[in-house]
Amino acid sequence: MRRGRKPAMRRLLMAEWRKLVGVRVLWGLLGLCVLANVALAAVYAGSEAPTIRAAGEVTRVIGTTVDDDAWQRFAAWYATREADGEDAAGERALAALAFAVESARDPFAGYDARSVGRRYATAVDGDADGADACGALSRLVRGKYELVETQAVRLSGVKAGLSLYAGEDTPSIHRGLCSTIIGGVTWEAIVAAVLAMALLLGMEHATGAEPMVMASLAGRRRVLAAKLTVGLATGVAGFVVLMAAALVPYVTLTDVTDLWASNVASGFNTMMTELAESQPFLTWADLTVGQYVALSMALSCAVVISFALLAGICGIYCRNSYAAVGLVAGLCLGLAAVLTICADNGWWGAYHLLSLNPMYALDVRARWFTDMGLKELVPWQETIAMTLSLLYLAAVLAVALRRGVHRDLS
Repeated sequence: MRRGRKPAMRRLLMAEWRKLVGVRVLWGLLGLCVLANVALAAVYAGSEAPTIRAAGEVTRVIGTTVDDDAWQRFAAWYATREADGEDAAGERALAALAFAVESARDPFAGYDARSVGRRYATAVDGDADGADACGALSRLVRGKYELVETQAVRLSGVKAGLSLYAGEDTPSIHRGLCSTIIGGVTWEAIVAAVLAMALLLGMEHATGAEPMVMASLAGRRRVLAAKLTVGLATGVAGFVVLMAAALVPYVTLTDVTDLWASNVASGFNTMMTELAESQPFLTWADLTVGQYVALSMALSCAVVISFALLAGICGIYCRNSYAAVGLVAGLCLGLAAVLTICADNGWWGAYHLLSLNPMYALDVRARWFTDMGLKELVPWQETIAMTLSLLYLAAVLAVALRRGVHRDLS
């Protein structure tokens, strides 16, 4: 019996895949997204290429760390190189980098993270009457910034803050790559994954073939399992294709790979916080730019999988495909609105109670793997939240699948 199950399951998987191949709206959406990604990458590459290429050229000469020896090597090289009069943008970028190399300072040397933590603790601790309304939250915040201070000492020890990255243009280049491009691709892949899963689960209901295809309990179980498997695989494959469509042209046009070895916690890289001030981009691990991009893509893929699982749950309970898509969209928009309202009004207790869902990870994606100010209570909270989200969504989907097998289709 077991030998017969594998070929039967393989045939079901191929049948579901063929059904999905015939859905023009899905492939039309993916095609438009691919074209949009190529165009977006080209636009960003056109504006950032001179700075990235100049930073790569300087990095090849002095290395990634801007210390005193690096400045001497840079000064000797910069004094003897021949200016390229035809590349005015590149020359301006090199001049800006020269100033950055000379003026670089380590933001983590003597970084007083505890005082930063006290300011954040004050922001979450107390109400309009000055009462201690969120003592537990404030203790967590202060404890987190004690760990931040320890991590700042580690980063200072490896001279992470003295990494050149892309000089003064580092924040805009980092946001363009990690937030705009990778973030935009993530949203596209979410839409494609949700649509694929919902269409697969609702296809027989739309065509009137549901009573025949789902006639037996054993057959229904296998069909639903095949649909969920193909839906999840399509979501991951769509993410990979869309990400490649954005990153390949961007990397090709900018030569950004020369910056992969720079430390993402460079002193030139900053982030805005809820206290309306700029802070160092302090990460919980010593990460290069390449490692940060790889981790961001991995977590983005996990977000896409979580939405595919959510679409699977909604698709089993809601037999109409487009109603299932609407239900997923309504849940996500509702969660996003609640998170925004909580953050805007300073209801941090409620905000963090609601953080165990994929929308939280999307809300904080510009500051992934950093201390994240008030939007994080423990290190790596976005990663922990996504791991737990995947686990409980998979558990809920398993329960929904069991109930879907025994559902009355009349």
